[in-house]
Amino acid sequence: MRLRRFFVSLGCLCSCFFFLGAAYAHGNKVGALVIDHPYAVENPEKLGEYAVYFKELKNTGTTPDLLQKADTAVATESVFRTETHSVDHEITWVDVKSIQVAPGQSIVFRHDAEEGYQVLLRQLKRPLKVGDRFDMTLTFEKAGKVKVVVWVQRPRPGEKTHKH
Repeated sequence: MRLRRFFVSLGCLCSCFFFLGAAYAHGNKVGALVIDHPYAVENPEKLGEYAVYFKELKNTGTTPDLLQKADTAVATESVFRTETHSVDHEITWVDVKSIQVAPGQSIVFRHDAEEGYQVLLRQLKRPLKVGDRFDMTLTFEKAGKVKVVVWVQRPRPGEKTHKH
């Protein structure tokens, strides 16, 4: 009887750790694509606009895929943008229709990166604040749709934040 109680208790404890880990690990996988730690920060140059980033967007497979769309209920419009630099080192963001993810490639989607991508949320339907979470659906050409949870955060102290 004691042995049975022990294993039941152990099973409950393991379940708690599993669900606790799932709640805090906000990464997703769809097919061979890994979308790790989706987060949003406010655009420092245009209050009320937020940019969504990922710690990592990686294709672990052997075929390329195409990120075609990002939808969320918190904004009227979501657009992909990439950073470009002029000869005199001025940063400009340019809208792009889609983002190619080659096999084995990690795409830079970081707010502190010198070059990379972002999903810009325009015309928010409600105010966002640090600590909020919202759903976003990413649509890939081959892997299909995946829903991710985006956490609103402020950049960590000491991290370089460049102008958008």
